[in-house]
Amino acid sequence: QFITWVQSGSPEPYIIITDWREAQPIMKGLQAVPDCPEPFFTVVLCSGPRQEKRSSAWVQELSPMVGQVVTCRQDQIPSDILNGVIHQHFGP
Repeated sequence: QFITWVQSGSPEPYIIITDWREAQPIMKGLQAVPDCPEPFFTVVLCSGPRQEKRSSAWVQELSPMVGQVVTCRQDQIPSDILNGVIHQHFGP
């Protein structure tokens, strides 16, 4: 559904906020679609340190065409991302 929405020609810049499990198929879909508009950036929320470590390693392997990807633990969302909006709505 997400890839279909992106392909529909979303006129606005967009960000993705997702968990680790959903991030992988989303990024795979973005890389598979030619001329797919890239997100402004993506935040991958992880449930713990092990997941964050795996996610950080995975991010290093992504194509630049998916845009900037930030990975962090859900209980440690940096307050400076989008002026604290993500921390306020998705943090502890």
